Amino acid sequence: MKLLEEWPDIVGPLANKVTIEKIYQESITLGVYDSCWMQELYLLSSTLLETINRNLDQPRIKQVRFKLVRKKEQKKKKSTAPTHKDEPLTITLTPTQRNALERITDPDLRTALQSFLIRCYQEKRT
Repeated sequence: MKLLEEWPDIVGPLANKVTIEKIYQESITLGVYDSCWMQELYLLSSTLLETINRNLDQPRIKQVRFKLVRKKEQKKKKSTAPTHKDEPLTITLTPTQRNALERITDPDLRTALQSFLIRCYQEKRT
């Protein structure tokens, strides 16, 4: 329980990148929101283990595991203000993108890839 209560103090600025997922016997599983951070934390696992045990009454955790998790999204209030989705999106392909699409000989594949690119820009915008 102490780990859960003091987690933001234990990991400091990393608290928004890693959470406690599970504690079982002498093992702790930490949920990490980004694979890059998971790699970094894995490399720092011995330091992290020492820090965790230092905050307990006695060293209880002997193994740290990492798991990639999705960040819990907070429910958004419905807004009456117009969103970007309501506005038409004009996309101008870069010369590199145009050149790459022109080299694709299959017209269906070319159209599908162009649609995918447009969808990516639209999702990035929201």
